[in-house]
Amino acid sequence: MLDQHGFDAWADEYEDTVAKSRQEGVYPFAGYEQVLDIIYREIKRGTGKRVLDVGIGTGTLAKRLYDEGYTIYGLDFSQSMLREAEKKMPEAVLVQADFSEGLPDAWREESFDYIVCTYAIHHLDAARQIELIRHWMEYLPFDGEILLGDVAFSTWEEREACRKKSGDEWDEEEIYPVAQDVKREIPLAEFRQVSFCAGVFRFPKEIWSRDGYVMRPARLEDAEMYYQENFNPLDGEVARLTGSKEAYSREEVVNFFCQCIQDRDRFDFLLISPDGSIIGESVINDIDWTARCANFRIVIFHSWQCGKGIGSWAVNNTRDFAFQVLGLHRLELDVFSFNPRAQKAYLAAGFAVEGVLRDRIWDGEKYGDDIIMAILEDEWKDISK
Repeated sequence: MLDQHGFDAWADEYEDTVAKSRQEGVYPFAGYEQVLDIIYREIKRGTGKRVLDVGIGTGTLAKRLYDEGYTIYGLDFSQSMLREAEKKMPEAVLVQADFSEGLPDAWREESFDYIVCTYAIHHLDAARQIELIRHWMEYLPFDGEILLGDVAFSTWEEREACRKKSGDEWDEEEIYPVAQDVKREIPLAEFRQVSFCAGVFRFPKEIWSRDGYVMRPARLEDAEMYYQENFNPLDGEVARLTGSKEAYSREEVVNFFCQCIQDRDRFDFLLISPDGSIIGESVINDIDWTARCANFRIVIFHSWQCGKGIGSWAVNNTRDFAFQVLGLHRLELDVFSFNPRAQKAYLAAGFAVEGVLRDRIWDGEKYGDDIIMAILEDEWKDISK
Protein backbone atom coordinates (compact mmCIF):
# COMPACT_ATOMS: atom_id res chain seq x y z
CA MET A 1 0.00 0.00 0.00
CA LEU A 2 1.41 3.39 -0.98
CA ASP A 3 2.17 6.07 1.61
CA GLN A 4 2.20 9.81 1.04
CA HIS A 5 5.60 9.72 -0.65
CA GLY A 6 4.47 6.88 -2.88
CA PHE A 7 1.46 8.88 -4.07
CA ASP A 8 3.66 11.93 -4.60
CA ALA A 9 5.94 9.86 -6.84
CA TRP A 10 2.91 8.37 -8.65
CA ALA A 11 1.22 11.72 -9.35
CA ASP A 12 2.74 12.34 -12.80
CA GLU A 13 1.89 8.84 -14.04
CA TYR A 14 -1.40 8.26 -12.15
CA GLU A 15 -3.79 9.03 -15.00
CA ASP A 16 -1.74 6.95 -17.47
CA THR A 17 -1.80 4.00 -15.06
CA VAL A 18 -5.56 4.26 -14.68
CA ALA A 19 -6.08 4.55 -18.43
CA LYS A 20 -3.98 1.46 -19.16
CA SER A 21 -5.85 -0.69 -16.62
CA ARG A 22 -9.21 0.64 -17.81
CA GLN A 23 -8.49 0.00 -21.49
CA GLU A 24 -7.29 -3.54 -20.80
CA GLY A 25 -10.35 -4.20 -18.63
CA VAL A 26 -8.32 -5.56 -15.75
CA TYR A 27 -8.22 -5.09 -11.97
CA PRO A 28 -8.13 -2.61 -10.32
CA PHE A 29 -9.45 0.03 -12.73
CA ALA A 30 -11.83 -1.92 -14.98
CA GLY A 31 -15.04 0.13 -14.92
CA TYR A 32 -13.27 3.27 -13.66
CA GLU A 33 -14.75 5.55 -16.30
CA GLN A 34 -18.28 4.19 -15.73
CA VAL A 35 -17.91 4.73 -11.98
CA LEU A 36 -17.05 8.40 -12.52
CA ASP A 37 -19.89 8.79 -15.04
CA ILE A 38 -22.47 7.36 -12.62
CA ILE A 39 -21.35 9.70 -9.84
CA TYR A 40 -21.24 12.66 -12.22
CA ARG A 41 -24.82 11.96 -13.43
CA GLU A 42 -26.10 11.54 -9.87
CA ILE A 43 -24.72 14.95 -8.91
CA LYS A 44 -26.10 16.57 -12.05
CA ARG A 45 -29.54 15.10 -11.23
CA GLY A 46 -29.73 17.18 -8.05
CA THR A 47 -29.78 20.90 -7.40
CA GLY A 48 -26.85 21.31 -4.99
CA LYS A 49 -23.67 22.97 -6.24
CA ARG A 50 -21.17 22.40 -3.39
CA VAL A 51 -19.06 19.27 -3.85
CA LEU A 52 -16.35 17.90 -1.58
CA ASP A 53 -14.04 15.34 -3.20
CA VAL A 54 -12.25 13.31 -0.52
CA GLY A 55 -9.05 11.84 -1.92
CA ILE A 56 -9.39 14.13 -4.92
CA GLY A 57 -6.10 12.99 -6.47
CA THR A 58 -5.47 14.78 -9.74
CA GLY A 59 -9.10 15.93 -9.97
CA THR A 60 -10.35 13.81 -12.88
CA LEU A 61 -13.99 13.79 -11.75
CA ALA A 62 -14.01 17.15 -9.98
CA LYS A 63 -12.76 18.94 -13.11
CA ARG A 64 -15.91 17.98 -15.03
CA LEU A 65 -18.08 19.53 -12.33
CA TYR A 66 -15.79 22.52 -11.86
CA ASP A 67 -16.15 23.38 -15.56
CA GLU A 68 -19.93 23.44 -15.12
CA GLY A 69 -19.91 25.95 -12.28
CA TYR A 70 -19.83 23.70 -9.23
CA THR A 71 -17.94 24.87 -6.15
CA ILE A 72 -15.24 22.28 -5.57
CA TYR A 73 -13.52 21.43 -2.30
CA GLY A 74 -10.80 18.80 -2.39
CA LEU A 75 -8.82 16.86 0.19
CA ASP A 76 -5.77 14.69 -0.41
CA PHE A 77 -2.65 13.77 1.52
CA SER A 78 -0.42 14.01 -1.56
CA GLN A 79 0.81 17.53 -2.29
CA SER A 80 1.94 16.42 -5.74
CA MET A 81 -1.55 15.14 -6.57
CA LEU A 82 -3.05 18.42 -5.37
CA ARG A 83 -0.67 20.41 -7.54
CA GLU A 84 -1.96 18.53 -10.58
CA ALA A 85 -5.56 19.18 -9.47
CA GLU A 86 -4.85 22.88 -8.92
CA LYS A 87 -3.59 23.25 -12.50
CA LYS A 88 -7.01 22.07 -13.71
CA MET A 89 -9.09 23.95 -11.11
CA PRO A 90 -7.32 27.11 -9.92
CA GLU A 91 -10.38 28.37 -7.99
CA ALA A 92 -11.06 25.11 -6.14
CA VAL A 93 -10.44 24.95 -2.38
CA LEU A 94 -7.78 22.27 -2.02
CA VAL A 95 -6.31 21.12 1.28
CA GLN A 96 -3.52 18.68 2.01
CA ALA A 97 -4.52 16.41 4.90
CA ASP A 98 -4.92 12.77 5.84
CA PHE A 99 -8.61 12.09 5.25
CA SER A 100 -8.50 9.03 7.51
CA GLU A 101 -8.42 11.48 10.43
CA GLY A 102 -11.68 13.16 9.39
CA LEU A 103 -12.28 16.50 7.74
CA PRO A 104 -10.10 19.50 8.71
CA ASP A 105 -11.19 21.63 11.67
CA ALA A 106 -11.29 24.63 9.34
CA TRP A 107 -14.28 23.05 7.61
CA ARG A 108 -16.21 22.37 10.80
CA GLU A 109 -18.93 24.90 9.86
CA GLU A 110 -19.04 23.96 6.18
CA SER A 111 -21.87 22.06 4.50
CA PHE A 112 -21.59 20.12 1.25
CA ASP A 113 -24.41 18.98 -1.02
CA TYR A 114 -22.35 16.03 -2.16
CA ILE A 115 -19.33 14.33 -0.66
CA VAL A 116 -17.50 12.17 -3.18
CA CYS A 117 -14.78 9.62 -2.59
CA THR A 118 -13.39 7.58 -5.48
CA TYR A 119 -10.70 4.92 -5.27
CA ALA A 120 -9.42 6.10 -1.90
CA ILE A 121 -11.37 4.63 1.01
CA HIS A 122 -9.94 1.15 0.42
CA HIS A 123 -6.75 2.32 2.14
CA LEU A 124 -8.62 2.13 5.48
CA ASP A 125 -9.89 -0.87 7.40
CA ALA A 126 -13.59 -1.72 7.18
CA ALA A 127 -14.51 -0.31 10.60
CA ARG A 128 -12.83 3.03 9.88
CA GLN A 129 -14.56 3.23 6.49
CA ILE A 130 -17.96 3.08 8.21
CA GLU A 131 -16.88 5.59 10.87
CA LEU A 132 -15.76 8.06 8.21
CA ILE A 133 -18.96 7.75 6.17
CA ARG A 134 -20.97 8.55 9.29
CA HIS A 135 -18.58 11.42 10.07
CA TRP A 136 -19.05 12.86 6.57
CA MET A 137 -22.82 12.72 6.98
CA GLU A 138 -22.52 15.41 9.64
CA TYR A 139 -21.45 17.82 6.88
CA LEU A 140 -24.45 17.16 4.63
CA PRO A 141 -27.68 19.19 4.49
CA PHE A 142 -30.87 17.22 5.09
CA ASP A 143 -31.11 16.21 1.40
CA GLY A 144 -27.37 15.71 0.76
CA GLU A 145 -25.65 12.46 -0.10
CA ILE A 146 -22.32 10.66 -0.14
CA LEU A 147 -21.19 8.98 -3.37
CA LEU A 148 -18.42 6.43 -3.11
CA GLY A 149 -16.85 4.68 -6.10
CA ASP A 150 -14.13 2.09 -5.70
CA VAL A 151 -13.04 -1.45 -6.16
CA ALA A 152 -16.12 -2.90 -4.49
CA PHE A 153 -18.39 -5.93 -4.54
CA SER A 154 -21.96 -6.96 -3.79
CA THR A 155 -20.93 -10.13 -1.94
CA TRP A 156 -17.85 -11.82 -0.56
CA GLU A 157 -18.23 -14.51 -3.22
CA GLU A 158 -17.81 -11.88 -5.94
CA ARG A 159 -14.81 -10.43 -4.13
CA GLU A 160 -13.18 -13.85 -3.93
CA ALA A 161 -13.82 -14.50 -7.63
CA CYS A 162 -12.12 -11.21 -8.49
CA ARG A 163 -9.17 -12.00 -6.24
CA LYS A 164 -8.61 -15.34 -7.98
CA LYS A 165 -9.00 -13.78 -11.43
CA SER A 166 -6.50 -11.03 -10.64
CA GLY A 167 -3.81 -13.42 -9.40
CA ASP A 168 -0.58 -11.74 -8.35
CA GLU A 169 -1.96 -8.29 -9.21
CA TRP A 170 -4.37 -8.45 -6.26
CA ASP A 171 -3.37 -6.12 -3.43
CA GLU A 172 -3.93 -7.94 -0.14
CA GLU A 173 -3.29 -4.76 1.87
CA GLU A 174 -6.25 -2.87 0.43
CA ILE A 175 -9.67 -3.32 2.04
CA TYR A 176 -12.40 -3.21 -0.60
CA PRO A 177 -15.94 -2.50 0.63
CA VAL A 178 -18.49 -5.32 0.29
CA ALA A 179 -22.12 -4.20 0.02
CA GLN A 180 -23.57 -6.98 2.18
CA ASP A 181 -21.35 -5.81 5.06
CA VAL A 182 -21.81 -2.09 4.47
CA LYS A 183 -25.62 -2.36 4.40
CA ARG A 184 -25.54 -4.19 7.71
CA GLU A 185 -23.97 -1.08 9.26
CA ILE A 186 -25.76 1.56 7.17
CA PRO A 187 -29.16 0.16 6.07
CA LEU A 188 -29.91 3.01 3.65
CA ALA A 189 -26.77 2.34 1.61
CA GLU A 190 -27.42 1.61 -2.06
CA PHE A 191 -24.94 -0.24 -4.25
CA ARG A 192 -24.53 -0.67 -8.00
CA GLN A 193 -22.00 -3.12 -9.43
CA VAL A 194 -20.35 -1.53 -12.46
CA SER A 195 -17.73 -4.08 -13.49
CA PHE A 196 -16.35 -7.33 -12.08
CA CYS A 197 -14.18 -5.24 -9.74
CA ALA A 198 -15.86 -1.83 -9.39
CA GLY A 199 -19.03 -0.41 -7.93
CA VAL A 200 -20.74 2.73 -6.66
CA PHE A 201 -22.29 3.27 -3.23
CA ARG A 202 -24.87 5.95 -2.56
CA PHE A 203 -25.47 7.05 1.02
CA PRO A 204 -28.40 9.46 1.47
CA LYS A 205 -28.30 11.58 4.60
CA GLU A 206 -29.71 9.64 7.51
CA ILE A 207 -31.60 12.45 9.17
CA TRP A 208 -32.59 10.52 12.27
CA SER A 209 -32.03 6.95 13.43
CA ARG A 210 -33.13 4.96 16.46
CA ASP A 211 -32.92 1.23 17.27
CA GLY A 212 -32.40 0.42 13.59
CA TYR A 213 -35.27 2.66 12.40
CA VAL A 214 -34.40 5.55 10.10
CA MET A 215 -36.32 8.69 9.19
CA ARG A 216 -35.14 10.42 6.04
CA PRO A 217 -36.42 12.53 3.11
CA ALA A 218 -38.61 10.77 0.57
CA ARG A 219 -37.16 10.40 -2.94
CA LEU A 220 -38.74 9.84 -6.35
CA GLU A 221 -37.30 6.35 -6.56
CA ASP A 222 -39.23 5.39 -3.39
CA ALA A 223 -42.60 5.70 -5.15
CA GLU A 224 -43.08 2.08 -6.20
CA MET A 225 -41.99 0.61 -2.87
CA TYR A 226 -44.14 3.16 -1.05
CA TYR A 227 -47.20 1.88 -2.92
CA GLN A 228 -46.43 -1.84 -2.80
CA GLU A 229 -45.58 -1.96 0.91
CA ASN A 230 -48.33 0.30 2.22
CA PHE A 231 -51.25 0.61 -0.22
CA ASN A 232 -51.39 -2.85 -1.71
CA PRO A 233 -53.58 -3.18 0.30
CA LEU A 234 -54.03 -0.28 2.73
CA ASP A 235 -54.49 -1.30 6.39
CA GLY A 236 -58.19 -0.78 7.18
CA GLU A 237 -57.55 0.67 10.64
CA VAL A 238 -55.05 3.12 9.18
CA ALA A 239 -57.63 4.27 6.64
CA ARG A 240 -60.13 4.78 9.47
CA LEU A 241 -57.78 6.81 11.68
CA THR A 242 -56.57 9.02 8.83
CA GLY A 243 -59.91 9.57 7.11
CA SER A 244 -58.69 7.93 3.91
CA LYS A 245 -60.69 5.85 1.49
CA GLU A 246 -60.14 2.11 1.80
CA ALA A 247 -58.35 1.49 -1.51
CA TYR A 248 -56.15 3.39 -3.97
CA SER A 249 -54.84 2.40 -7.37
CA ARG A 250 -51.13 2.19 -8.05
CA GLU A 251 -51.40 5.12 -10.46
CA GLU A 252 -53.11 7.30 -7.85
CA VAL A 253 -50.49 6.62 -5.20
CA VAL A 254 -47.38 6.84 -7.38
CA ASN A 255 -48.50 10.00 -9.18
CA PHE A 256 -49.45 11.76 -5.96
CA PHE A 257 -46.20 10.67 -4.28
CA CYS A 258 -44.10 12.08 -7.14
CA GLN A 259 -46.06 15.35 -7.12
CA CYS A 260 -45.37 15.71 -3.40
CA ILE A 261 -41.62 15.22 -3.84
CA GLN A 262 -41.52 18.02 -6.39
CA ASP A 263 -43.65 20.41 -4.29
CA ARG A 264 -41.37 23.05 -2.77
CA ASP A 265 -43.96 23.96 -0.13
CA ARG A 266 -43.80 20.65 1.70
CA PHE A 267 -41.30 18.22 3.22
CA ASP A 268 -42.01 14.48 3.15
CA PHE A 269 -40.06 12.13 5.40
CA LEU A 270 -40.27 8.35 5.28
CA LEU A 271 -39.96 6.01 8.25
CA ILE A 272 -37.79 3.01 7.40
CA SER A 273 -37.78 -0.17 9.50
CA PRO A 274 -34.57 -2.08 10.30
CA ASP A 275 -35.25 -4.45 7.38
CA GLY A 276 -35.40 -1.53 4.93
CA SER A 277 -39.19 -1.44 4.51
CA ILE A 278 -41.13 1.82 4.36
CA ILE A 279 -43.54 1.73 7.31
CA GLY A 280 -44.70 5.31 7.64
CA GLU A 281 -44.38 8.94 6.72
CA SER A 282 -44.19 12.28 8.49
CA VAL A 283 -45.12 15.36 6.47
CA ILE A 284 -44.94 19.13 6.77
CA ASN A 285 -47.18 20.59 4.08
CA ASP A 286 -49.22 23.64 3.09
CA ILE A 287 -46.34 25.89 4.14
CA ASP A 288 -47.13 29.60 4.20
CA TRP A 289 -43.64 31.06 4.04
CA THR A 290 -44.87 34.61 4.72
CA ALA A 291 -46.80 33.74 7.88
CA ARG A 292 -44.28 30.97 8.69
CA CYS A 293 -47.08 28.48 9.35
CA ALA A 294 -47.61 24.92 8.15
CA ASN A 295 -49.68 21.81 8.56
CA PHE A 296 -48.33 18.55 9.98
CA ARG A 297 -49.46 14.97 9.56
CA ILE A 298 -48.00 11.56 10.30
CA VAL A 299 -49.04 7.98 9.68
CA ILE A 300 -47.71 4.55 10.59
CA PHE A 301 -49.08 2.38 7.78
CA HIS A 302 -49.32 -0.91 9.65
CA SER A 303 -51.21 -1.37 12.91
CA TRP A 304 -48.70 -3.93 14.18
CA GLN A 305 -45.93 -1.30 14.02
CA CYS A 306 -47.80 0.96 16.46
CA GLY A 307 -47.09 1.04 20.18
CA LYS A 308 -43.30 0.91 19.76
CA GLY A 309 -42.68 4.61 20.30
CA ILE A 310 -41.70 5.14 16.67
CA GLY A 311 -44.60 7.52 16.03
CA SER A 312 -43.78 9.72 19.04
CA TRP A 313 -40.13 9.76 18.01
CA ALA A 314 -41.06 10.85 14.48
CA VAL A 315 -43.44 13.55 15.79
CA ASN A 316 -40.64 15.07 17.87
CA ASN A 317 -38.16 14.91 14.97
CA THR A 318 -40.56 16.61 12.57
CA ARG A 319 -41.55 19.26 15.10
CA ASP A 320 -37.89 20.12 15.71
CA PHE A 321 -37.19 20.25 11.97
CA ALA A 322 -40.12 22.63 11.44
CA PHE A 323 -38.86 25.18 13.96
CA GLN A 324 -35.12 24.65 13.97
CA VAL A 325 -34.47 24.13 10.24
CA LEU A 326 -37.42 25.77 8.49
CA GLY A 327 -37.80 28.58 11.02
CA LEU A 328 -41.57 28.24 11.26
CA HIS A 329 -43.69 30.15 13.76
CA ARG A 330 -46.63 27.76 13.96
CA LEU A 331 -47.18 24.07 13.25
CA GLU A 332 -50.73 22.75 13.32
CA LEU A 333 -52.56 19.44 12.84
CA ASP A 334 -55.91 17.79 13.27
CA VAL A 335 -56.64 14.42 14.89
CA PHE A 336 -59.85 12.44 15.29
CA SER A 337 -61.39 11.94 18.73
CA PHE A 338 -61.35 8.15 18.23
CA ASN A 339 -57.54 8.17 17.94
CA PRO A 340 -56.48 8.71 21.59
CA ARG A 341 -53.00 7.25 21.05
CA ALA A 342 -52.15 9.98 18.53
CA GLN A 343 -53.65 12.68 20.74
CA LYS A 344 -51.43 11.54 23.60
CA ALA A 345 -48.31 11.69 21.40
CA TYR A 346 -49.15 15.21 20.18
CA LEU A 347 -49.79 16.50 23.71
CA ALA A 348 -46.50 15.01 24.88
CA ALA A 349 -44.73 16.81 22.01
CA GLY A 350 -46.11 20.17 23.13
CA PHE A 351 -49.11 20.58 20.83
CA ALA A 352 -52.10 22.27 22.49
CA VAL A 353 -55.78 21.78 21.70
CA GLU A 354 -57.13 24.92 20.04
CA GLY A 355 -60.59 23.80 19.07
CA VAL A 356 -62.95 20.94 18.34
CA LEU A 357 -65.03 20.49 15.22
CA ARG A 358 -67.86 18.53 16.81
CA ASP A 359 -69.32 15.54 14.94
CA ARG A 360 -67.15 16.41 11.96
CA ILE A 361 -66.20 12.78 11.10
CA TRP A 362 -68.47 9.82 10.38
CA ASP A 363 -66.89 6.70 11.91
CA GLY A 364 -68.95 3.93 10.41
CA GLU A 365 -71.78 3.88 12.96
CA LYS A 366 -71.36 7.14 14.84
CA TYR A 367 -69.87 10.61 14.62
CA GLY A 368 -66.47 11.65 15.89
CA ASP A 369 -64.88 15.02 16.53
CA ASP A 370 -62.02 16.56 14.57
CA ILE A 371 -59.61 18.09 17.11
CA ILE A 372 -57.41 21.04 16.05
CA MET A 373 -53.98 21.23 17.74
CA ALA A 374 -50.94 23.45 17.26
CA ILE A 375 -47.60 24.45 18.73
CA LEU A 376 -45.93 27.88 18.42
CA GLU A 377 -42.22 28.59 18.15
CA ASP A 378 -41.95 30.09 21.66
CA GLU A 379 -43.63 27.00 23.10
CA TRP A 380 -41.18 24.82 21.20
CA LYS A 381 -38.24 26.85 22.52
CA ASP A 382 -39.48 26.37 26.08
CA ILE A 383 -39.65 22.58 25.82
CA SER A 384 -36.35 22.42 23.91
CA LYS A 385 -34.33 24.11 26.64
